[in-house]
Amino acid sequence: MVHVFEKTCKTQDNKFGIREITDENPFKNGPCIITILALPIFLKNINGSLRQVAELVNPNIDNHYDSSRRLFGLGFGDYSEQYGRFSRVSPTQEELEEFLSKYFFPLFVDNDRKVDVLQAMKNFRNITFLTYCNGAKVFTAIEERIKQKMKEIGYSMRK
Repeated sequence: MVHVFEKTCKTQDNKFGIREITDENPFKNGPCIITILALPIFLKNINGSLRQVAELVNPNIDNHYDSSRRLFGLGFGDYSEQYGRFSRVSPTQEELEEFLSKYFFPLFVDNDRKVDVLQAMKNFRNITFLTYCNGAKVFTAIEERIKQKMKEIGYSMRK
């Protein structure tokens, strides 16, 4: 499973200011940054990377949530609460497909048909990826699968 975490305000109930996204598509709702670490094994590492990006993008995030500056981090595999760690450093092919089908394909596919090209461009331009080391391999896999899906449903690729 690919886990999506969002950096949020710190509260008494959420002392680290991070929450897992499970039931929404946060990438449809305006600008965001998605971080993919080299070794996203521990949740605290993902939170730390989000904290560093927040210092640049939204330094007041502990006190003020800004919906136009959303920050997300990804974790892969099963998560162990006891150890605070994930089982993998990158997603399996099945996990990647499930993740993309849930979050990214809806940005350019509607009922197995391509959406208007301008709308698809607007949907994607709000997403910025920040990768580190091995995280670039995960991003490359995401990019290649999106290109493949776009070709499958009728988009043409120009250079």
